[in-house]
Amino acid sequence: MRVLPLEDPISCTRLLDAAGLGKPGNPHYDFCRSWMEATALETVETSSTVALFGAACVLIGLLLLEALARFCCWRAELRQQAKAR
Repeated sequence: MRVLPLEDPISCTRLLDAAGLGKPGNPHYDFCRSWMEATALETVETSSTVALFGAACVLIGLLLLEALARFCCWRAELRQQAKAR
C-alpha cells in the first residue's frame, strides 16, 4: 500500500501553488491531495467497485430489453384488437 507523504510535491498541488490556492485547509488543495492519495493506494476496493458498476449496467440493460419486449407485445395486441373490430 503506497501513500504519498504530505511533503511530497505532486503536480496538481504545484499547479494550485501557482494559482495561490496551495495551502492545506483550502478545499481545492484538500480535494487534490485526497484524490491523489486515493489513486496511489491501488486497493482492491477499486476493482470491486468497477465490477459492481458493470453488474449494475448489465442489470439496467436487461431491464430495458424486458421493457422493450413488453411494449412490443402490447403494441401487437393493440393491432390484433384493431383488426378484429
